[in-house]
Amino acid sequence: MNIKKTLAFTGLSILCIILLAVILTCLLELALYFRAPYRFFKRPTIRTRIKELFDNEIGNCFVQDKKLPFKLKSNCSKTIVRNNKLSINSHGYRGKEFSLKKDPNTFRILFVGDSFTFGFALDDNSTIPQLLENRLKDKFGNIEVINAGFHGSNPMQFDLFLRTEGYSLDPDMIILLLLADNDMLDITYNIIRKIDIDGLPTKITDGMLNYQGYRYNHIMPAWMYRMPPIMDSRACYWFLDKVNGGLKQLKKRYKYSYDNLENFFERPVLGIINDSKKRNVLIRPWLIIGGEIIRGEEGKDNKYYKSMRMFFERNDIEYLDLGTELLKYSNKDVCYKRLSGSYDGHLNEKGNQISAELGTEDILPIIRKQINKGSKK
Repeated sequence: MNIKKTLAFTGLSILCIILLAVILTCLLELALYFRAPYRFFKRPTIRTRIKELFDNEIGNCFVQDKKLPFKLKSNCSKTIVRNNKLSINSHGYRGKEFSLKKDPNTFRILFVGDSFTFGFALDDNSTIPQLLENRLKDKFGNIEVINAGFHGSNPMQFDLFLRTEGYSLDPDMIILLLLADNDMLDITYNIIRKIDIDGLPTKITDGMLNYQGYRYNHIMPAWMYRMPPIMDSRACYWFLDKVNGGLKQLKKRYKYSYDNLENFFERPVLGIINDSKKRNVLIRPWLIIGGEIIRGEEGKDNKYYKSMRMFFERNDIEYLDLGTELLKYSNKDVCYKRLSGSYDGHLNEKGNQISAELGTEDILPIIRKQINKGSKK
């Protein structure tokens, strides 16, 4: 009997808390309206903000995945900012269709990375993988580059993707595009749900919300986003935006353990390199930097960028340092500033073209040697 009373009391308490939250939200809504009615209806809601963020840059092309935080929705096609075309093929990869079974006469490259690989806010034809394929086809003909770029992912997720799906595509070469400093910091968002007997993750989530094809990073539990009063409340979005601003200030004061960050970065990257070699798959890491480092005072001395370079040198791993090349441009906005004048830290069309040119020069002798050997799988 006591258990029933406890459960009833708990349920009633939760209901009262939810009801109180809704009442407070309505009161705050009214307060904002009477304070500045002419500005009130210009304020965004959570629902409109999500659509504004993603429809202009990525689209609602995300779906839940059983092993990774998300995957791309098959056959999703969108027109995004500046009428750029975004296409997800039937296999859940950005770009044109390809056969899961590789043609024995084709040299297949699997290009793995995050939003820089995916081609954030850019047209299908302006992504680094597509530009690279165009250049290599001019040299060799039967070259295929698959864009396995996933927005917001990191090396731990790259490793799980390759072990569960990537290697089954039978690539001859893997290009691993690593971003300093995101690919080190973003690992801290990983939540490892399951591991295998070797201690390797078999299921990873990241705490972000997948809602109606969109992904959104916020402080609220996912179920709360599904409540229409909150989704469509201008006051609620205003309040959460203020709280998030405060959390960002606290985050600046919080010192990460760089040793742990380096370890979390190095283990999956070394795992990918060693696993690829065991499978006789060529592996070539490329290191790139975001606009924040370009525009900052540290530049090449940025601690994360420096740490990643030292990791490759310490382990005698050959890699292409695209960051150093991009830093050579006297006008740093050449590769990062959008044609519309906006700035989000990602490469623009020019930056991707430069990266594809340098990348072609980097892997051209490797591919030529492999083809001449006649040892393709």
